Amino acid sequence: SGLQLGLQMAEAISSRGRTPFLVCLTDGSANIAADGTPGRVQAREDAHVAARALALRDIDSIVIDISPRPRAEAAELAQVMQARYLPLPMADRRKWAG
Repeated sequence: SGLQLGLQMAEAISSRGRTPFLVCLTDGSANIAADGTPGRVQAREDAHVAARALALRDIDSIVIDISPRPRAEAAELAQVMQARYLPLPMADRRKWAG
């Protein structure tokens, strides 16, 4: 649902004559489907549907993989979105919180 919301926001920004840029922070592990039900298979499929919609609308974006080790799922999501993929394994707020 985050990607769907990102698409809606990007379209609203575009309608005002501005250029949107979507930043997606994820570990690539979709686990809740778009209808709110649990299930990784449907959640992944729904995420890819939303990612393809972003790609079809040519929304510039980046997928930042925040898992402890880079994951194929996040890289695959970036590929479907036609987005840049950036693994950032040290993105742990607990390590940086003062």
